[in-house]
Amino acid sequence: MGGKRRSTMDEELLVTILENFPDTYLSVINRDLTVGYSAGKEFENANLDPDQFIGLTIEQVFGDHAETVEQHYNQVFEGPEATFELFINNQHQRYRGVPLRAEDGSIDNSLAVVTNVTEHRLAEESAREKERHLRAIGDNLPAALIYQLLVKPDGTRRFTHISGAVSRLHECSPEQALADPSLLYSRVVEEDIEGLVQATQRSVERMEVYDHEVRIRRKSGEIRWHRMISSPTRMDDGSVVFDGFDMD
Repeated sequence: MGGKRRSTMDEELLVTILENFPDTYLSVINRDLTVGYSAGKEFENANLDPDQFIGLTIEQVFGDHAETVEQHYNQVFEGPEATFELFINNQHQRYRGVPLRAEDGSIDNSLAVVTNVTEHRLAEESAREKERHLRAIGDNLPAALIYQLLVKPDGTRRFTHISGAVSRLHECSPEQALADPSLLYSRVVEEDIEGLVQATQRSVERMEVYDHEVRIRRKSGEIRWHRMISSPTRMDDGSVVFDGFDMD
């Protein structure tokens, strides 16, 4: 009697958990590609009744997307999990299909975990748009470039971003500078190198704005004065990221 009561309590608890699972649509997909069960807080957020999906086919639920969804869930019934994304009902949704194996190893059902990732995708697109704007500005500054420099705890450094103006100011491509930062440092007049290193180290130690001038020797032998201004940010691993400008 106690075991039966415990089993009933466990089932009730499981249903409560599923119904209140945050930011997620949860469904059980049957082998015939019909919906056997649906729950999750995201149904409520979308003003949908999860029960209305029970018994529906993939085609009825997904319409024009049905073929894609069917391919992924047929894969799940073969054994491996499947992960994919769709833009549907004005949402970016990430799907994860997990096979539900019986004791004998057979798979008659799969669990569909669907997460609304719209805000995440919009944030990514916003970040990409800002990056495009920043790159456009940096590439078109007449006598300055924008850069991001990563300085590791061991002192090694590399550029993680550098604008197209580097080709005018340092006579190398952005790709070359990203691959080999020494191309830029090798242009610094030898007498100015020690001061540059000391200024960088001081900025790292004190976490203060880096503001330093050096002479740059171009391939023609012409000497140009450059002023470099950047703001340091310390990362969790102890590295320091400098976001700044290099101005002729």
